[in-house]
Amino acid sequence: MIKNIKKLFLFSVVFAVLLVSGCTGRGSPFSESQGAVVNQFAFDVPSIYEDEDVALSLVFENVGAKNMAGDTSIWIYGPAMDSNVLDRSKGWLITSPSGGTVDYAKELVTWSMTSSEFYPPDVERGIPGMAKEVVVVMKPMDSPEGMNPSYTFNGRMCYPYQTTTMSTLTSTGKEEYKSSGDAAPGAAITRNSAGPIRIQLKSGDKIRATGTTLPLVFTVSDVGNGFVTQNTDACNVNIDSSSRGQVALTVKVDGEAIDCGLGVGVPAVARMRSGQAVVYCTTTFNSAVPKSSYQIVATAAYNYYVDAVTEITVKAID
Repeated sequence: MIKNIKKLFLFSVVFAVLLVSGCTGRGSPFSESQGAVVNQFAFDVPSIYEDEDVALSLVFENVGAKNMAGDTSIWIYGPAMDSNVLDRSKGWLITSPSGGTVDYAKELVTWSMTSSEFYPPDVERGIPGMAKEVVVVMKPMDSPEGMNPSYTFNGRMCYPYQTTTMSTLTSTGKEEYKSSGDAAPGAAITRNSAGPIRIQLKSGDKIRATGTTLPLVFTVSDVGNGFVTQNTDACNVNIDSSSRGQVALTVKVDGEAIDCGLGVGVPAVARMRSGQAVVYCTTTFNSAVPKSSYQIVATAAYNYYVDAVTEITVKAID
């Protein structure tokens, strides 16, 4: 009986240490259509009095297949923020940003995390990806007498990411096709790495070589729970609407870059409408042999944004 109690105590201590260190993860499964997700964005209580401190927590987790391609940025913003400790009429006072940076001029709290701190899940061993939590402690602005206003806070996360796909096509020359024919083609199989942007090659897996040009048509789709921009600039909390829905796409055939409309090796810009875009590329058939196979690798590079919203009610002190 005493041994069992000791074992139970030891297990409790170990579990507590793991929980505090963040090594237990948050239990989200591996996702084919996400890179990172916001698991929680909430205050520790739904309402407070105007003289109380309150903590706002944002928990995010890597549930995709790879590390982020660069630094991940997190922002919290919304109501007015003011640094005046004595006069609470102009905005919320941030008393502890928990490693973040407070910009009272922009009314914004910012965090940044390197990709090495944000590793993906290990699906084979059942280990979830790294989950991180940022907490900001704040004191509310004064409430008008007799009023209990509600305040809306916004959380936004941006992470740079890449989706890579691979497809294989086989071509049969004209004379070979006349002599032997070929099996009926099926749809080309495109293997995507996990992520919120998906790429699909629109082609059969067996094609007849006619002429010298092999056209390749791709659909690029946003299947995530946020919005996407090109990765030409660093993550920014304030995104121009005209920059949204754009992805840089590069395509290589057997390791050689091809032309996708802007010149050989120049990334095409996939501009999505209703979450989807079409990109047209060209390469050449290998006419020196009766049959030839082509390994086609397409890579989409982008920044992906995920938003979250929460509210709290502040009660006036009579």
